[in-house]
Amino acid sequence: MKPFRLTLAAPLGMTLLACAAPALAAQSPAAPAPHPGYAAASEAYKALDGGAFAAAANAARKAADAEPANRAYRLLLISSLQRAGQANAAAVEAAKFEADFGQDADVAAQRGYMAVQTGRKAEALEHFLRAVALPGLDAQQSRGARLTATDLALDLQEPAKALTALRPLGGDLSYEVQSRLSFALWGAGEKAEAAQAFKAAAAAAPGPEERGVMTRAHINALISLDRRDEAVAAFREADKAGALVGPKTGASEAATLAAALHEDARAQVLFREADARGDAPPRIWLDAGYSADRLADKRLAVRHFSRALDEAEAGRLELSPEDTFRLRRANAEMSRTWGAYLSAFYGANDAVNSSLFGRKGVTQLGAETYYRPQLALNGAEVSLFGRAFITVAGPDDTATGGKTVQAWAGVQLKPFRAHNFVIEGSKMIKVGDLARDDWMARTAWSTTQGLDPIFPKTNRMMWSAYLEGARIFRASQNLGYADLRLGRAFVLTPEAGPVIAPFVGAVYSYDNKAGKESALGAGPGVVARVYFRDTPHKVAQSYVEFTVQYRARVSGGMRARGLYASATLSY
Repeated sequence: MKPFRLTLAAPLGMTLLACAAPALAAQSPAAPAPHPGYAAASEAYKALDGGAFAAAANAARKAADAEPANRAYRLLLISSLQRAGQANAAAVEAAKFEADFGQDADVAAQRGYMAVQTGRKAEALEHFLRAVALPGLDAQQSRGARLTATDLALDLQEPAKALTALRPLGGDLSYEVQSRLSFALWGAGEKAEAAQAFKAAAAAAPGPEERGVMTRAHINALISLDRRDEAVAAFREADKAGALVGPKTGASEAATLAAALHEDARAQVLFREADARGDAPPRIWLDAGYSADRLADKRLAVRHFSRALDEAEAGRLELSPEDTFRLRRANAEMSRTWGAYLSAFYGANDAVNSSLFGRKGVTQLGAETYYRPQLALNGAEVSLFGRAFITVAGPDDTATGGKTVQAWAGVQLKPFRAHNFVIEGSKMIKVGDLARDDWMARTAWSTTQGLDPIFPKTNRMMWSAYLEGARIFRASQNLGYADLRLGRAFVLTPEAGPVIAPFVGAVYSYDNKAGKESALGAGPGVVARVYFRDTPHKVAQSYVEFTVQYRARVSGGMRARGLYASATLSY
């Protein structure tokens, strides 16, 4: 933000003309001209009075040419040229004047105004800084020159020069001074002093729009200084006083501030106000979405994120492919209230199915469904679930069929939005004759990179890690499982898949009830995923995954060796 510009005092041409006038008035027009340039100067003076500025400039030049050492005639020429709109010619004469008579505060300031008129801002700044450093300007002229120099310095992003011009006015608590001083201090990195100046400028603001700008800047400065409690207090006080938002502008900035301070209920009101005013820049919908998410209003968060995605699609908001994917994934996760898995395993593939009748060469089918209530848990998620497994094939002495059906019913907590870590408690329900009636506690963490078909790069590194531990209480059985993979993913069709990833991996399992408690195997494999149910606002919410791996035994039980395969439908 930049401070509001003032309508500055008229250029110093009138001052320069006033300097020339006494010299002319000292000679009576009725008396014979005592100087060669007198008649031409008198003619120029009369032309200026009549508004004939071009004629005045011509006459003033004759006077100055006749008497180049006459200071008053030279000043008259500069003023006449400027008032005639001949800024470049006036600038040339001003430079000649200072070369002949030495530096002059009035002329230096005049040169500054002329440089502004012709778009030479850097040159104008130097002239104004020189003018205020020289004696000769009265208080009003000096103040105007200093304010103009400050505006130029801020526009040129030279805050140190702005402070040089403005610090002598630091005791002036007017809005004109404090608004400029605050931005100059901020640009110079003096943030604590800038915060005070923003506050002073807000108190002296001439109207609600200016007061809103300075109030929001003051709160932003407090946030930047990590004085969050002060920022929250200042926000609430200003909001209560109606000082945050002007009659026409400021709703979007105030909404963003509220979101940054986690004043989320108020932020959503301000986001709606900004939208109704047409005062909502495209990026604001990202802040609005995160704010709604913190309020656990996931439907509203999805609407805001979808709005941001639409703005990006229309070219009004720049989002990287990674940012776009993250928003679409967040929408997919937040809009999901239920889901289901169907799985088929050949060999033990995690702690749950290895807790059954699993051993090498056993084939099992599993199903799970869950319901995710929309709860306000600061990013955490709770799911209620039910699952069941059945063993359908195995070596000759393996129990199969209905008598092996094992079910679970329980609750699962995902405490961190950014990490796929879950804590689970469940009742093991005996359905088949060989199933268990027990209680299980389980934790699991996983991460996967490279299997999403969403980035332009279709050939990339793939790696995944899955760690799991479980306790079956009545049976006093402890289970552990770890699966680590590293490979290369190939996306056959960008944005759609399928994704195929050859890999090498290692698997460790632990079962304190097994003959050999630990087993470690490693070997090559391949995983393939096919995605479906995606929309412009959501990543694919479902996929089918196939995995095949051959593992050689590294240590421990023989269950670590052999062919392992799985197929999973996630819906």
